[in-house]
Amino acid sequence: MAFGKPEDFHFEESEESFDNYRERLEQYFAANDLDTKEEKTKSVFLTVVGKRSHSLLMDLCAPDKPSEKSYEELVDMLQRHYVPKTNFIAERCKFHGRNQKDNETISEYVASLRKLAATCKFGAFLDEALRDRFVCGVKSSELRDRLLSTAHTKDLTLPLAVEMALSFEVTKDSAQQFAQKTFKAHVVERKAKAKYREAEKNAATGKSCYRCGGKSHNPNDCRFKESECHECKKKGHIAKACRTRKEGGRSSTTKGTMHLDVKRRPSALKQRSCQDVSALQQQDVCSWPGSQYP
Repeated sequence: MAFGKPEDFHFEESEESFDNYRERLEQYFAANDLDTKEEKTKSVFLTVVGKRSHSLLMDLCAPDKPSEKSYEELVDMLQRHYVPKTNFIAERCKFHGRNQKDNETISEYVASLRKLAATCKFGAFLDEALRDRFVCGVKSSELRDRLLSTAHTKDLTLPLAVEMALSFEVTKDSAQQFAQKTFKAHVVERKAKAKYREAEKNAATGKSCYRCGGKSHNPNDCRFKESECHECKKKGHIAKACRTRKEGGRSSTTKGTMHLDVKRRPSALKQRSCQDVSALQQQDVCSWPGSQYP
């Protein structure tokens, strides 16, 4: 019984390198007790490698056929085709220029450095190269100073440097979260004090809220700010504090002010108006000096 089946490898569309695909393929062979030197392994490889890679092998092996080659020879052909030789000096330039990016965690930064170092041919100096680049490339200058200070007193290895950096990262995140909570609490307290002072000021001066008529708060904090007035149908106040209502009440009680009933017919309004004007004219004429005849 076979365990699993490797996916077809398409270099143009694949998100992984051929080296990674080869590693997964050989693990598949190991899980199914297939030796890479056996003919059966070569047959399985040609079956699962996919149509595109099989066609490529046909071209690379011509005039021979892929079935006439060994598994190791076939894999080496694809390796040379998909993974061209790299300039390790250029790869080292990329490695030594890699710094920690914004919002990149320590773990992500270390993984990226290891990936770049894979093509740099550091050999036995791999851990030292990773440590040096890690210390120089961390974003926090405070963390870099701690790492350099530790290197004076003890042997700063790569695992130790990473452990210190992870601890620093956790402590810094916790401190930032605490600072944010403290700042939010301070802002809430400051707003509450401002509202209390505004309420005291309004109560002392007798200034009332134009939205509801109350004196214990600011109009911007009034709970009737979004309410609709039943008097004028406008939004932002209630009928108790409606200016239209108050202005209408003052107009109706003002002495000497003449009002017209808009519900009457136009002819009635015209007749009433003419009568009022005639009465006023007669009153004024009678009040002139010398208007009384013997």
